[in-house]
Amino acid sequence: MNDYVTHEELNHAVDKLSDKIDILGKDISRDMDVKFETVNTKFAEQKNWFYGTIISVVVATCAIMTFIIKFL
Repeated sequence: MNDYVTHEELNHAVDKLSDKIDILGKDISRDMDVKFETVNTKFAEQKNWFYGTIISVVVATCAIMTFIIKFL
């Protein structure tokens, strides 16, 4: 059994490993982009829901105040 490698064999092994790491890094980067896009979409939906709720509360408050002012 050979316990030693030549520089050529070592460089070849490093190149193969580097290629695999690059492919894995690209896959992880693509998955993270999709996940962050999902988070951004959820945040945008929550923001729209929040604004809609605020507008509804303001309109309801105005309607109640108008009703109270007219009948008092």
